[in-house]
Amino acid sequence: MSRRSRILVLLYALHALWSAWCATQQAFYGNVLVATVFVLFSVVPIAAVLEQNELTDLRDAVHYYKSLEARRRSRDTHEAQLKAAGLQRAD
Repeated sequence: MSRRSRILVLLYALHALWSAWCATQQAFYGNVLVATVFVLFSVVPIAAVLEQNELTDLRDAVHYYKSLEARRRSRDTHEAQLKAAGLQRAD
């Protein structure tokens, strides 16, 4: 996860905590409607954090498969060079 993603996740988490605290305070004072709005405000950042985590996992998978493909191409190129020189790989 990049530094920017970590900072973003931290800000989302702090926002969720602050919204949950506001919802608790509003519920204590009897403002149920406002407390419900703050609960929704605390759920949205949590969903964003989960989505950010999913995007990070997908990005890591793309990098993994790209590096795997690059290694395969390198091996195939090396084998083709050896074959052209009349040699074989010794594994």
